[in-house]
Amino acid sequence: MKHWKSILALVIMPFAFYFNLTNFYFAILFIIWSIQGIRNKNVFLLDIITKRENPLLYWVVTIVWLVLAIISLLYSEIF
Repeated sequence: MKHWKSILALVIMPFAFYFNLTNFYFAILFIIWSIQGIRNKNVFLLDIITKRENPLLYWVVTIVWLVLAIISLLYSEIF
């Protein structure tokens, strides 16, 4: 199955809302997006932003995602 991660995220999402775990859920998504962006050297934020073509915007998006992950974890009810 090619897009199993996306399908899994869609299946888990209603449970995160139902059990009021949205902050934790989105923190995990932001971390995954950051790691994949660093690994692939591109991010997607309404457009594909590559590290080679626009390194400043690439790092700003990646850092913002990591900061949002930390903030979401701090506000999650799990910790």
